[in-house]
Amino acid sequence: MEIYLIRHGETEWNRLRKLQGHTDIPLNDAGLAAARLAARNIENLRLDLVLHSPLLRARKTAELLRGSRSCPIRKETLLTEISFGIGEGLNLYEENPAEKTLRECLLRFFQDPANYVPAAGGESIPQLKSRARRVLTDILSPLEQNPSMLRVLVVAHGAILRAILDVISDIPDARFWEGPLAPNCGGSILELRNGRFRELQSVDLLKLR
Repeated sequence: MEIYLIRHGETEWNRLRKLQGHTDIPLNDAGLAAARLAARNIENLRLDLVLHSPLLRARKTAELLRGSRSCPIRKETLLTEISFGIGEGLNLYEENPAEKTLRECLLRFFQDPANYVPAAGGESIPQLKSRARRVLTDILSPLEQNPSMLRVLVVAHGAILRAILDVISDIPDARFWEGPLAPNCGGSILELRNGRFRELQSVDLLKLR
């Protein structure tokens, strides 16, 4: 079974480099256009199931990528992005003395993940990876028992998708960002065979022909 792990299209907060997390920001015009282009690029690709995060940016991307197919489409809460708590909406690349401590805290998530301690209301990397593990064991693994389930599309977010790949490869928290952040409308293709996951390749749906 093949599993496409795809990040949602662009939002205005992506463009402004703001942390989104659980904040429910919709796709912007560029994100909608990109998702429609990606949908055209995969219109002949068989899909047997589409799963998506409950957040608007992922849900809309999933709906567009599914297109006119009759396959089921389903919301999965475990695919929600990591929560940055009170840090959501912050631009880490803008210097603001009033937000210096919060900014330094959140920068560790990207620059020093081994020592990342979430801001108030936020989620830790171990908590995120625990969710990612449940995505694999509780949601994706059982699908292999259905012989007609050949290809699944999963539309979610950068950090949760990275966590899924890290769990598959047993990558420690200190190397959380060893792999690249998936581009908008891009990600990875996995193989699930005999209960084992393997990353086959990266994919950018905007560059397919």
